[in-house]
Amino acid sequence: MTKNSVFEKLTTAINQPRTIGSTGYEPVFYAVYPPEKTYAMQGVVKAFFRYLQENGHQSVVFNVSEVVWDILENSDDWPDICRAVNENPELVSDLQPTINEIVDGKASALIQRLRETIQQAAKSPENNPVVLVTGMEILHGITRPGTIETRLNGSFVVPTIFFYPGRMEGGAGLSFLGFYPVDSNYRSEHFDFSEALS
Repeated sequence: MTKNSVFEKLTTAINQPRTIGSTGYEPVFYAVYPPEKTYAMQGVVKAFFRYLQENGHQSVVFNVSEVVWDILENSDDWPDICRAVNENPELVSDLQPTINEIVDGKASALIQRLRETIQQAAKSPENNPVVLVTGMEILHGITRPGTIETRLNGSFVVPTIFFYPGRMEGGAGLSFLGFYPVDSNYRSEHFDFSEALS
């Protein structure tokens, strides 16, 4: 299968979704690829962005990694944590409760920002908007992608594609980064994007 045929398959699913009213269907898709190909995947995402544009879709990219770092660096406690760790690296364990608190809040803030991005994209339906979610590797140790999908249930008012580092198992199972336990609670449609990397 060529890169363009992989793109075509996912684009067809976006253009001909199942009936919105059918059993809580929402237009959520996962483009699954091997985690070790994360760097190469950046070029694939750019190519897919152009492909969507050529086929009448205006894409919005939501980079999870950039948003997480923005939230972290703008938290009230972050300057104090950085200063303390620079002065005494052994303090990391003492500061762990504070770091965990930021991380917990970060997951919620991340979900809220993604919801706002989807809602903003939906304001221009004439552009056939699609939200592309990238940079998901950073979620390791913070939250699981399935948690984001669940908490955004009811918010996917435009097609949303998660570029997912991991592996597919069966019809609905996904293993985040290839070593997390398989999660089969996804309602989304999954596409093997490893072929797009060749």
